[in-house]
Amino acid sequence: MAQLATQMTGYVMIFTVALNSMAARFITIEINQNNNEQANLYFNSVLRANTVIAVILMVPAVLVSVYVDRIFHVPHDIIADVRWTFGFVFINTILILLGNIFTIATFVKNKLYLSSARSIEGNIIKIVLAFSLYGLLVPRVYYITLSFIFMSVYILFTNIHYTKKLLPEVKVSAKTYSGKAVFTLLRSGIWNALDQLSNVLLGSLDLWIANVLLGATLMGQYSLAKSMPLFLLLFIASVSSVFAPQFTILYAQEKKQELLAAADVSLKIMTVFVTVPVAFLFVFGDAFFRLWLPGEETPLLYALSNIILVPIVLSGNLQPLLNIFTVTDRLKAPAFSILIAGILNIVLTFILYYRTSLGIFSIPIASLIVRALKDLSFLPFYAAICLKQKWFVFFPAIFRNAFCFIMITVICYAFKNFFAVDSWLRFLIALVVCGIGSLIICVALLLGKKELAHLRLLISAHK
Repeated sequence: MAQLATQMTGYVMIFTVALNSMAARFITIEINQNNNEQANLYFNSVLRANTVIAVILMVPAVLVSVYVDRIFHVPHDIIADVRWTFGFVFINTILILLGNIFTIATFVKNKLYLSSARSIEGNIIKIVLAFSLYGLLVPRVYYITLSFIFMSVYILFTNIHYTKKLLPEVKVSAKTYSGKAVFTLLRSGIWNALDQLSNVLLGSLDLWIANVLLGATLMGQYSLAKSMPLFLLLFIASVSSVFAPQFTILYAQEKKQELLAAADVSLKIMTVFVTVPVAFLFVFGDAFFRLWLPGEETPLLYALSNIILVPIVLSGNLQPLLNIFTVTDRLKAPAFSILIAGILNIVLTFILYYRTSLGIFSIPIASLIVRALKDLSFLPFYAAICLKQKWFVFFPAIFRNAFCFIMITVICYAFKNFFAVDSWLRFLIALVVCGIGSLIICVALLLGKKELAHLRLLISAHK
């Protein structure tokens, strides 16, 4: 229920994406072109608009929390816990919304490592608090979502600190506001909002569909199977976002060839970050679920997890290209492409469920088919158009990624055949041995002098 509640607030946040998604891009360009007054105008206009939206969202948040049992299938004995779960998730969402504009400081100065470090610390706070509550008090569903609030408060205050430290030219002012600035952001960001809405149709609506079609029990199993792939998706998104500030700065400085080179290198680096963990989970996922959830159906969870992993295998390394659309402010076509894909995903899911005997597998298989078609065709093709390059310039990255994944998978399977993973210690040994071996092979195959130099430059920029 916690994951379902989190996804539902993700749906709510779609309506704020139009305003917030382009703020970092516009403010970065203004500051790099020494237009500090305009940067302040964008910053404070977004801050005031977010505050108004947060106040408005409080009304539906209360209503959904109170009447949650009328919206979802909720076991009668945990209705009160589920209400608190949704309530805490909505409070967390409002905190994130209020602090959204303060996250841009590390982006503008190309110091995303600072916000990443604070996010790690925030997650540690969340984990420690959740385990403490479960260990010391009577177990409740809402402990996890309550811990989210403490994490968000910590991150909010650190982001405010970094805004003051890194962007002294930007000042919070209640008097500084421009409806025109808000409209400019909305005009560009509306396509990001459509993109997010389409992402819900393409992948984030699956738990809701599972709840409606299959009931709470099977939805719970699907949620468990999706847990590690979802973690990997968040990890991939976090790593790929590191390239966004550099892309934006190069674009603002009109260094088009350098931007193309940076994009190509980013795909090679991302291949390393994607193929190593995904291949390992693809091979050792059964051991992971058997050790983590000994009472659950390991074969079912393993099969579902691997189907969900396939789209990540195919196109996870292409995610930095999404930054190109934002940097060049060419968001309309990507938004419509993912909207079409999202609609096709819903339609195909219901067709597979009602016309075949796939059952719960209908949901990830439909997503796999649609995502593969979209990500392997439109994404590299349109990114090349945005940079005014030949349409096939990014397609070699797809083949590099596939070759690297096959190599690592073979290595992991070979190790698995003579090393039984029947305990957490042996699982960690397999992780270390296969991880290091796979990393060495990937680096040798993909990263030459140019890529390693670029990676060092990227790391040094974050010191």
